[in-house]
Amino acid sequence: MPIDIEKREYEVALFETVPLTTKDLTGGAYDDLVRQRIARTIEVEGPVTRSLLLKRVANSLSIQKVGCRLDEYFSRILEDFSALRDDQYGIEVYHRIEVDVEPFYRGDSRAVRYTVQIPPCEAAFALMDSLYLAGGRQKRKDAYAAFLYELGYQKTGNDLKKLFSRALRWAEDNKRIRKMSNGTLMLIPFS
Repeated sequence: MPIDIEKREYEVALFETVPLTTKDLTGGAYDDLVRQRIARTIEVEGPVTRSLLLKRVANSLSIQKVGCRLDEYFSRILEDFSALRDDQYGIEVYHRIEVDVEPFYRGDSRAVRYTVQIPPCEAAFALMDSLYLAGGRQKRKDAYAAFLYELGYQKTGNDLKKLFSRALRWAEDNKRIRKMSNGTLMLIPFS
């Protein structure tokens, strides 16, 4: 049974820059603007990690770094979006309203986000896609190499190994991939 996984180019939520200071922002006068930008970022980039979401919104407000004070401010605002939040192995991920988990992964996006900003669910779909292209089964080592290829990486590193492990764990927990006793990963077709 074929799996419906659509690869898309990564889109970035773009905003007109508003020059604010941290004091301006935390004063409360711009809360609605911040909520609108959070909602738009989730709509365009979801599933999106909390760190990337905050980076997009803060940068659009001329703020380069989210420190403790701003993190508290954003945490308060993000409570309005708690229904869209999912904890994926210690990583907060925000999803679009219309679906629980996006059934696709976006191709090479290294220019717009770091490896640590790729949600485990999205990486899992990249892994599932690479397994599907390999006939539904692969040794773990080969699956890792195909996973890197699907994401557009030619080199490996600790961040990519961690991303692969989180992706595999997500896929196993969601009954999309099963580890066989001989080290083979097997794709479980969507029902």
